[in-house]
Amino acid sequence: MLGEDLAAAALKHCLECNRARNVRIRPEPVTTGKVKGPRLDRWIEADLHYKPNVLFQTEIKNSSAHAFKGKPLKLDASPEEITAFKEEHWQNEWDSRLWTLRHQATAKVLVRMNPPDDTKGRRLLPLLIFWRPVEPAAWLGMKPHGEGGHLFRIANPGYVFPFTAPESWSTGEPFQELWIFSVSSYLRSLRDNNIHELELPMPDAASRIRALRRLVKVLIE
Repeated sequence: MLGEDLAAAALKHCLECNRARNVRIRPEPVTTGKVKGPRLDRWIEADLHYKPNVLFQTEIKNSSAHAFKGKPLKLDASPEEITAFKEEHWQNEWDSRLWTLRHQATAKVLVRMNPPDDTKGRRLLPLLIFWRPVEPAAWLGMKPHGEGGHLFRIANPGYVFPFTAPESWSTGEPFQELWIFSVSSYLRSLRDNNIHELELPMPDAASRIRALRRLVKVLIE
């Protein structure tokens, strides 16, 4: 109910804390413009302090410790436990030999989408948001954006995948960067800095909660 809105809003907060301006989560669907092909979750535009006019085509993955084969990370985990957890989960997502994402469900973010008409002047970049904490063990070819490793970018992701890509994946010109953001890692960092309350824009979640309240009222009556 909250996942995608919470993930996008947490990224917005993180970007703005790292001096980004004009961060906007757009409502339009993220598609290639064709009947068949992959679909993503959000358009997010921003003017980063060193890279203005950016438009992220964003895929959001909300799987947590309660998902299939999930592994919990304690709230009071030691820094060493957190680092090991992040590295293990990143290895599950990233093929360092092929320099690309391991799974079709995430690698589709590298397929170029058809941006809204009024964003055509922005630089299109793929962004993958995980709920889980992830972080590479070695930063060769990867650059953190801000402190903590919650948001980082990878140079020149590969387009030879460890799976057979669907025929509808017309990648077009390869992206020069892939961005990764970890929601739970970022929220943990705020707690560690004694920030315990946030105001985050979550319009879809608010709409769902209103609908649920109406439904529950009808069922009770």
